[in-house]
Amino acid sequence: MLEQLKERLSRKVWTFVTPKGRGRLRLIGSFLITESKPVSFVPKWKYNLFRDASSLRSVLYPDLDSPEKIDEASAYFNRRFNATGKANLHGEKGVREMEADVVRGFEKLVQDYATLQFMDRLPGIH
Repeated sequence: MLEQLKERLSRKVWTFVTPKGRGRLRLIGSFLITESKPVSFVPKWKYNLFRDASSLRSVLYPDLDSPEKIDEASAYFNRRFNATGKANLHGEKGVREMEADVVRGFEKLVQDYATLQFMDRLPGIH
C-alpha cells in the first residue's frame, strides 16, 4: 500500500486522532513526503515514507480541539469514507487513500485554520 501512496497526487500525509468517546476525527497536522532518508534511519519495513519536517508545507494545527472543528473534519470524511470516525483506525485500517478531489476539498476546508510549522512546535528547536 505504501508504494501506491507514494505515487499519489498531494505528496502529503494528513494525521488525525480520534478523541476519546467521541467517535470523531481531530486534525493534528499534514506533512510533506520526501524521498530523502534521514541519515540515522534504520528501516524496519520494505517500504518507508519520510516526512520533510522543515518544509513550510509540514504543519501542525494547534487550535482544532473545539467541538465545532472536530465535527467539521469528521463530517467531511464521514461523507466520503462512510463513518471513518467510528472505525478502529489502527495499523492498516488507519491508512486511507484520498483521491485528488477529496484532497482539494479538504485543503479548501482547512485553508484558513491556524497552523504552526512542524519544527516550531518541537521543544528546543527555533
